[in-house]
Amino acid sequence: MPSPQKVVAQALATQQPAHTVEEPLSAQEVARFKAHFRFLKEHRHLLKLRVNAAEDLLLNGVREPTHRGLCNHLLAKVERSRVLSVSQSMPALEAVRFLSGIIRFAPEIGYVLRFLECVKETSSQAQAGAAVTEALKQISFSELSAAQVRQLVALIVDVFPERELPVFLLSLLDDESFRAAIDRSLDGFPEVLAGMVRPLRELHAFVVRSGTGRDRAQPSAVDAQAVKSGIELLFEVNALSLVELVEPTRRRLFHVACAAMRSGAKVRAETVEKILSSLSFAQASDRIAATSSLVSALLASDQEARAKKLLGPERKPDDTSSQLARWRANLDAPRVGTVALEGRAGRERPPSHRWARGWHVPTQTAVLVRYGEKGDNDAYAELVATWHQLLVPNVARIVDYSSEINVRPYLAVQLPGAPWSREWHRPIEETVRLGWARDICALLASLAHQGVVLPDIEPSRFNLDSQGGLWLVDLWGLSRCAPEEALRLHCESARPLCKRLIDWAPSYSVSADQLKRIEHADDLRELARLLSG
Repeated sequence: MPSPQKVVAQALATQQPAHTVEEPLSAQEVARFKAHFRFLKEHRHLLKLRVNAAEDLLLNGVREPTHRGLCNHLLAKVERSRVLSVSQSMPALEAVRFLSGIIRFAPEIGYVLRFLECVKETSSQAQAGAAVTEALKQISFSELSAAQVRQLVALIVDVFPERELPVFLLSLLDDESFRAAIDRSLDGFPEVLAGMVRPLRELHAFVVRSGTGRDRAQPSAVDAQAVKSGIELLFEVNALSLVELVEPTRRRLFHVACAAMRSGAKVRAETVEKILSSLSFAQASDRIAATSSLVSALLASDQEARAKKLLGPERKPDDTSSQLARWRANLDAPRVGTVALEGRAGRERPPSHRWARGWHVPTQTAVLVRYGEKGDNDAYAELVATWHQLLVPNVARIVDYSSEINVRPYLAVQLPGAPWSREWHRPIEETVRLGWARDICALLASLAHQGVVLPDIEPSRFNLDSQGGLWLVDLWGLSRCAPEEALRLHCESARPLCKRLIDWAPSYSVSADQLKRIEHADDLRELARLLSG
């Protein structure tokens, strides 16, 4: 018996153009019909064939096949339901032989799929995989029913090695007709199959979107988890399978994998590194950017040792200014929790109860960090609890903290932009300064309405982001009180700062009466209104 792959290849080979029933048979066609009829004679009773006298002569070889219409009519008497029923009652090896005869003259997809199922049970994984691959080359996916699509995918999952399967399925999804077949049948997939196919389908769609000029595209809230699961499936495979993908696909998968690692996906880092090594870059800066992306993902997923190893070759001995060099230096600096103290490699930590600039390792972002002494734990815990509860825009968020008993407590907050105080020595348009004053009033009012008051309102408590927006980054010393009292106290603190901003803008025309009202305003809303001119 020929190999299953050859049987499928012969059965699904491109068909000859249709002939009229009266067109004479060629010698090759006569030989094929004789073989088919011998097969039907052997299985006549199993198939419960009902034939007339002329057809009986053909089956028994008494009469030569001469009339195309009569021969085709006899083959068409084989009933699909009977074939499938008989094959299911046979031992698998016998069913393979039986179905190989059927699909030689009736290469219907239902028969082919049933043949492949039997091959899976009787042949080696390599033979079964070769037969399924041959079928996939020639099957018209658009003609498959939803049930047949699910049957085909189940075969693919069963016969291909687990560590190669996700890459194989992802490659199949490049075929538009296969994607359409999956989309129209996916809802009916068994849960086990859907758990593999759906994530890979979402991943493929996302990767294709990112490669069509929409590099900033992000998966929706609905499919983000599926994309993440797809990456986890894909990067569990043999790395060599991924490296064999075309470079544009590898490049996009690399960036999606790095993003997934940063969001907590369980991705094999060594596989991502091999993908990076397989990529070519026109400019050294492009390679460094890709390396930075992977280092960032490794640090976010708590794989610092691997990140340091990757940074090593990228850092030149005399290089102290590049981003990767700064990252490497920060990783060697003393730590407070997950924060590296910038510029202090090999030196002592800064004094307690003072803010210091730091670098948050998991996110590679600038932060302010402050730590206390044993005995300050309750105070830190209370501060952190209050800070977390604030629902106020443009208030820096806590990125790490600890208030465990018997351990020195610490607190680290995000640090957007640069210190606002640096701007106080530069000429700034009066409209910008007055806008800052109104923003401060809005921030302080929002804090007060939540029952929080600051002990002072100094410029050093604020940072200015790249868009000119003010951020309150230092809430040290905050306390709780009734909202009305907090509004009053904040108004008292804000008046001097707002007056400094007005004095900073000499062209701002303020009447003596208006200035007096600003200096004596006891309501933040009134103060903001007066600052509006």
